[in-house]
Amino acid sequence: MPSTTPQAAVITPTRLLPERLPYLIALHESLVRQTGSAWQWILSLDGGDPRDVPEQIAQDPRVKVLALPKCGAAMTRNLALGVVEAPKVIFCDDDDVLPSTSISTRLRYLETSGAAWVAGQIHNLRIDGTSELRPSPVPMGWHEPGAVWTFVDSPQQPVPLGHTALMVETDYAVEVGGHGGFIQGEDYVYTASITARAAGLVVPDVVYLYRDHANGQMTKGESYDVLEERVRLFVMRQNAAIMRRAAQKQHDRPLPHVASSAA
Repeated sequence: MPSTTPQAAVITPTRLLPERLPYLIALHESLVRQTGSAWQWILSLDGGDPRDVPEQIAQDPRVKVLALPKCGAAMTRNLALGVVEAPKVIFCDDDDVLPSTSISTRLRYLETSGAAWVAGQIHNLRIDGTSELRPSPVPMGWHEPGAVWTFVDSPQQPVPLGHTALMVETDYAVEVGGHGGFIQGEDYVYTASITARAAGLVVPDVVYLYRDHANGQMTKGESYDVLEERVRLFVMRQNAAIMRRAAQKQHDRPLPHVASSAA
């Protein structure tokens, strides 16, 4: 395996549940197929036993296994940010896969556009292997700070951008506090934290395949619907608050001093 400095890190929280290990292997295989980019994979164990990491993954020198006590997906992702060596970072769940140009495409846009964040398109991956575009209310193109979440005015609407579609500078992900500390909806907190503070770019390229399961979302618990609405209300308010503070700072900024030219 060539020793190449990673350009981007992929962070995946996982409990290494037996029924999800085949998906984890498929995710690793999709990373191996990445073209035009060097990557590292932080496999952040949410209470899982490192001995349960599949052999082909454990033997890949690009993979770093971070063993943690069970602490939830938000904290597991955030602590993984502390060991990232690459300058850019993306997040991926342990049952999904990446198209072969997922990393290189986002890298190219991020390095050439002047954007603080880049988000590609997400496809739903059906059980039969086909896929279809996951609709988003956010149009493609350039978006000023805070604009992304203004396309949502109700917690019942689809979220504007999936956090797994994003790529950002690693330092920026750390600066905004990662995924916060919610036990659910932490991905919305991350998306709002990233997109509300800086301008970014939504591109037409498909960068993520979200796996559909026969019985719906595998991690959906009994309290999911109650917490989902509350988290979305919080994030909508979070986005608006960040925008208000930014506008106020701009308004309060003192005028630059201009020396008089009078004799």
